[in-house]
Amino acid sequence: MNKQRRKIRGAKAAPEAAVPPKNLPSAMKDDATRRRRIASIWLIVALLIAAILLTYADVLHYGFVNYDDPQYVSDNPQVTAGLTFRGMLWAFNTGYQANWHPLTWLSHMLDVELYGLNAGAHHLTNVLLHTASTLLLFWLLWQMTGRHACSAFVAALFAVHPLHVESVAWVAERKDLLCAPFFMLSIMSYAKYAGSQGSGVKGQKSGVRSQESEGNGKEGLGQKSFLPKKYYI
Repeated sequence: MNKQRRKIRGAKAAPEAAVPPKNLPSAMKDDATRRRRIASIWLIVALLIAAILLTYADVLHYGFVNYDDPQYVSDNPQVTAGLTFRGMLWAFNTGYQANWHPLTWLSHMLDVELYGLNAGAHHLTNVLLHTASTLLLFWLLWQMTGRHACSAFVAALFAVHPLHVESVAWVAERKDLLCAPFFMLSIMSYAKYAGSQGSGVKGQKSGVRSQESEGNGKEGLGQKSFLPKKYYI
């Protein structure tokens, strides 16, 4: 009898097996989905960079051309002196070549400071700026639509479109390449502002709402996305 009582007490004292939470499979599934999405985004970024490098690899062997490049870089004493205080003052106060673009002058001066008059390195800066613009465009479209595949397709067209060859392969067109990333960042800032104004009030007069798929009322890829209906720029 004493042995049986001890066995019963031991059985009662034994800790209960831990019961897994009911939502564990769902949480694991969501985590796996999130990891796959992140991996796909990084893959898209890598493919976009590879496409640009393959398309514009030859420009690294190009020299300066005799149209605008001498006036902008190779024969411009303010630029060939590198990044100096005097040169920075000149950049903000000159209308040389019928343009006022201090950031362009400063970028050329920085290139000379880093590379000297190595034309291939100046072209490399152009390629890097174009790459930055392409990645910003992809990120912008993805954040606004929630559709990374469509955003990647548009960004890829932007990356390798023939209309960009002149800007990337011509050192004097640096101003165009500098304009693009600032334009993307401006739209990203406005999209973030529009999303914050539209959150919490559906159909607000600010013209911002969650962008839903036509017909079925479901959001693309299960992500909350938005597009401004009216632009106040």
